[in-house]
Amino acid sequence: MASTWPKIERRVEIVFVEQKYRIRPQIQSPNSHPRRNRQRPSQKEASHPQRLRLQFRRPSRTRSLETPQKQTDYTKLNFWTDLAILLEKENFHALFLADILGPYDVYKGPHNHGPVVTSAAVFPVNDPLYTVPAMAAVTKNLAFGITASTTYKQPYALVRRFSTVDHLTDGRIVWNIVTSYLDSAARNFGLSTQVEHDERYQIADEYMDVLYKLWEGSWRDDAVVKDLKNGQYAVSERVRPINHQGKYFTVPGVHICEPSPQPTSFLFQAGTSKSGREFGTKHAEAIFVEGQTPEKVRPSVHTIKNPGQQKYGCDPESIKFIAAINIIVAESDETAKVKRDDLASYGNKEGTLAMFGGWTGIDLSTYSDDEDFRFVKMPAVQSMIYH
Repeated sequence: MASTWPKIERRVEIVFVEQKYRIRPQIQSPNSHPRRNRQRPSQKEASHPQRLRLQFRRPSRTRSLETPQKQTDYTKLNFWTDLAILLEKENFHALFLADILGPYDVYKGPHNHGPVVTSAAVFPVNDPLYTVPAMAAVTKNLAFGITASTTYKQPYALVRRFSTVDHLTDGRIVWNIVTSYLDSAARNFGLSTQVEHDERYQIADEYMDVLYKLWEGSWRDDAVVKDLKNGQYAVSERVRPINHQGKYFTVPGVHICEPSPQPTSFLFQAGTSKSGREFGTKHAEAIFVEGQTPEKVRPSVHTIKNPGQQKYGCDPESIKFIAAINIIVAESDETAKVKRDDLASYGNKEGTLAMFGGWTGIDLSTYSDDEDFRFVKMPAVQSMIYH
């Protein structure tokens, strides 16, 4: 008898259970674009108000809920488990972990890692994914946003990592999709320079196609039977190879992991260049946008929503937007200012200039303090500069 397979592109809806999102797949036309339209539960269905609250944190010493001295313990497991317990206690929905794959080495360069090493400016950087199972073990509802690149990691390997962690967190994993922007990373992955910007997004688009096939199309939902009496864990006829042959990737086989609770990770994205907006509109469920005021954020939101509606036929409101903000909490304005000044006292000029060099590709050490400075080409991270 012929098997009935789910379509690779699927809609999903979100079901709110104990403060966390669980995913229920729904079959959709194979001609639809792969970004899943997830609907938030109504206020009546939810046990808590539906305000998305995120604690942003890099896996090194940066702004946090703890004192700067405590930040030096980031290599200890209880640093992360204590943080997860605190965030869950305060009803945060998610913890986001940014990541980079090389040092910011443009400032006083070329290839000068000295300033970031001395100042701990997003360096050293451990792999954020490995902290997640430990944090999941001490929480029930907190979700975990993990940054991973489509440029240097093979899709077959990355999908296994995220499926594994999705199992261990019981469906609380989020993937922040990036294409990487540092020449220092490219060199250490065997390239003489970065892959061209727009081509990185072309690679990423095919990368997502491979992942959707592995996550959604390799195992049938009823493939795993766990029939101990008859000695059968899964039905082999219900597991199929994806036979992907593309421009950048060849992945013929089956997904090495059985379907996880989601099974496709919730998808974040942050690119606001033309190619980044196109990619985010097609794939992302939540998009980070830079901007210090609503007036700065609004144009980015509009330019992403409109093409999504026109080109992909999706509901513009189905894409959620997240803008970063730094908040200092205290009993009074005066106390908050004292906290702010204390945090600012730990700032490091050399580290800041090194980070600027990494974001822009511009070495400010070649300019005097009074010299006029202008961008003559697009910076590496456009949104951080122009918004």
